[in-house]
Amino acid sequence: MTQRSTTEIGADLVDYRAARSALVKGERVEDIWEDGARMKLAGLSLADINAAIADLEREYEAASQAEAGRPRRRAISLRWSN
Repeated sequence: MTQRSTTEIGADLVDYRAARSALVKGERVEDIWEDGARMKLAGLSLADINAAIADLEREYEAASQAEAGRPRRRAISLRWSN
């Protein structure tokens, strides 16, 4: 994967945060009626959006370190995501 710039990653972060805000406000929820039953569906779950935002924030941090010419140094995290 090629290294993206902080500008590109920042634009994605803005989009994902706007999507999270819209989901919380109920704007991205669709009502579906079938045989008298009503269902509310959303394309992405809040957990999926939050995970994507966390990944983008880590990518942004790495890109800003690379653009500044500083090596990436931080503790090794022991996190498993299922």
